[in-house]
Amino acid sequence: MGKFYAVRIGKEGPKIYSDWESCKQQVLGYSGAVYKSFPTLFEAQNFISESSTQATALSVSTDPSDTNSQTIGLYPYQFLRIQENFDTQQLPTISGNQSFLDKIFQITPICMYTDGSASPVTQKAGAGIYFPQINFGLSVNVPGNQTNNRGEFWSVIYGLEYVQAHFRAANLPPVEIIVYSDSELTINVFVNTAVKNLDLVALIQQQKKFYPFRFVKVLAHSGDINNDRADVLAKMSAGL
Repeated sequence: MGKFYAVRIGKEGPKIYSDWESCKQQVLGYSGAVYKSFPTLFEAQNFISESSTQATALSVSTDPSDTNSQTIGLYPYQFLRIQENFDTQQLPTISGNQSFLDKIFQITPICMYTDGSASPVTQKAGAGIYFPQINFGLSVNVPGNQTNNRGEFWSVIYGLEYVQAHFRAANLPPVEIIVYSDSELTINVFVNTAVKNLDLVALIQQQKKFYPFRFVKVLAHSGDINNDRADVLAKMSAGL
């Protein structure tokens, strides 16, 4: 079993590598580098997140390739706000992001934290997706009925499609994805059909035919920084 090399401070910022040679290039000769090896991806992710604090201050990103991108928090991660109106009966059409593909295409499996949120005040729902291996997230408007459950489903649907659309555009085969969710309803979507959301269940089932992905259950509001970030991104699109 190989190791995971977690870099908290390095040339490319917080990132996890699967081999020492790649990690070494980012830390050796870099003043103040902080890094450590771990036997599991989970431990590596926790190491990167140890110094994180929950903050909500927003600032415009300095990355010129992503004009709709922002960073969030004192321990920043980049995210995109997706506000398109897409058809609820079919998979969304994803616009390419070369920066995203450059960072993600050599990682396998790809880890993706998902969450949904809805507000009775704004009467809006949102979907949040966070990719801890590249410190990047998506905050997506939910089409159709504005409910928390639909936000949970859309976070999975959009996140999966966002990754695989980039791989298709680059003529690369589908990549394995591990979907972390705190929603029992979402995780059991192939066992207990959600009658109220059959349209979204059908989309997830369609993705399962072509994409290798599996669910992992996480506890909500348990201090898991990656899950918390997905939650913040979902609430952002719900107007919270």
